[in-house]
Amino acid sequence: MNDQTQVRIQPDYMRMGIKVHVLRKPGDGTYRVRDFGAPMVKTYRIDDTVGMELDAQPMWLDEDEARALYEALADHFGHSGNDTRALRRDYDAERSRVDRLITFAIGPK
Repeated sequence: MNDQTQVRIQPDYMRMGIKVHVLRKPGDGTYRVRDFGAPMVKTYRIDDTVGMELDAQPMWLDEDEARALYEALADHFGHSGNDTRALRRDYDAERSRVDRLITFAIGPK
């Protein structure tokens, strides 16, 4: 596939969320933009998208939904570096290890 896919995220301060546009650049001098308000893809000349608002309906998410989507995508694609639950498990295991080391070093009470 020769398409280059891009995602543009814009803050939406009025609604306390974000707007998400999904664009594909197929290599023919156009962008194809996913319209989340209709089952269609709108096509723009590449030069037309520079510095202007796209009129395709974006996907709109509030902050909590956006964070939940981020975590679900990270889980799906296996990016555990972004998983705070995995970090918590690692910290707890390390603390347990350090506690055992301290107990061994100073002896039981």
